[in-house]
Amino acid sequence: MKQKELYDFVNEHTARCRILVAGDVMLDKYYYSEVTRISPEAPVPIAHVRSEMETLGGAANVAHNLARLGCQTSIAGFVGDDYHCKSLLEKFHKRGIACEGLIKTDRPTTTKLRIIGGHQQMLRLDFEESAPITGDDAARFLDYIQQKLQEGLDCLIISDYGKGVCTKENCQAIIAACKAHHVPVIVDPKGTNWMKYAGADYITPNLKEINAVLTDPIRNEDAPVEQAARAVMKKFHLGSIIVTRSEAGLSLVREEEIEHIPTKAQEVFDVSGAGDTVIAVFAMGIAGGLAPRDSARRRCRSRQARHLRRQSGRTHSGAQEREIGFNRFKRVSPLTANESSARMRNGGAAPRAEYKAGDACHSGFSLLPLEGGAPKGRRLALLAIARGLAPSY
Repeated sequence: MKQKELYDFVNEHTARCRILVAGDVMLDKYYYSEVTRISPEAPVPIAHVRSEMETLGGAANVAHNLARLGCQTSIAGFVGDDYHCKSLLEKFHKRGIACEGLIKTDRPTTTKLRIIGGHQQMLRLDFEESAPITGDDAARFLDYIQQKLQEGLDCLIISDYGKGVCTKENCQAIIAACKAHHVPVIVDPKGTNWMKYAGADYITPNLKEINAVLTDPIRNEDAPVEQAARAVMKKFHLGSIIVTRSEAGLSLVREEEIEHIPTKAQEVFDVSGAGDTVIAVFAMGIAGGLAPRDSARRRCRSRQARHLRRQSGRTHSGAQEREIGFNRFKRVSPLTANESSARMRNGGAAPRAEYKAGDACHSGFSLLPLEGGAPKGRRLALLAIARGLAPSY
């Protein structure tokens, strides 16, 4: 697929893609502090908090990426009746993500709180309960998914972070329901019990994850990856596998084809959230009717543009780096997303590209140098995926 065809796809199809993310919803919190002294009460550093930030994590981050891509996005999972739940709901509403599928329980909302001292993570506090979700709660969860399938979906993502939602029973019920409605299922796996994903159309492990389910680990080379992928497909009854292979790109293995897609290595600061981003890009392609190989190529390109170091060389945590990148993108953009969309609908020109190639954007994308300004599209936010859509072949 040529670059123009990919841009046309984004412009014409993404807003019609209906995708549901089901899985472990999380909130990531960061406290940024200065550390200049040791506590007199105990031999521990004193962190003087200067700022804080909250971001969506886990399945919530996948949904966030889909919403930023312009898809009609909904999410299903479990939260607690607490402050962290309120923060999640505010973020979902702000991003236009349908969150009626979030079921409140007596469990805490899964939250990762990180304390950053200077440029170093000092401590992480986890608020979570990872016991399997069963009984009435599971029934309500599955009923919502069935309702969304009846309303109409183009793709469903199972986002497994091992927090109790994606049990074998729940996963198999979701996959069976999707098959009955002819809706493709993409799984982001966790752990080694892949039998619970049996029947899924696509599974997206990285090399470490696929090695975990093999008897003997494999090298990051084309032939061993293909052989291992086919063995895993047969063992766990999976339709296709996309193995992400770091600097080696990715491999799409299906029953009738194999394609190894290279990538261009770049300096990477942090890969936090990379898997969430690329599964969103791939799902958007599948939901929009692209062939898996084209969706995978777009996904591979999105992996290239991670969180780049600032030119000053100063380091940041992964979340802070993403926020910095997004702010840089907003500062050089003369129009908001709505203003840009309105201008282009009325026949006006898209905002000129004041961006530099490699400028970082939220969700791990960077900007593609574009001749004649930015491409036409429904949202200014789609500029952020330009690099993810530009094929390297």
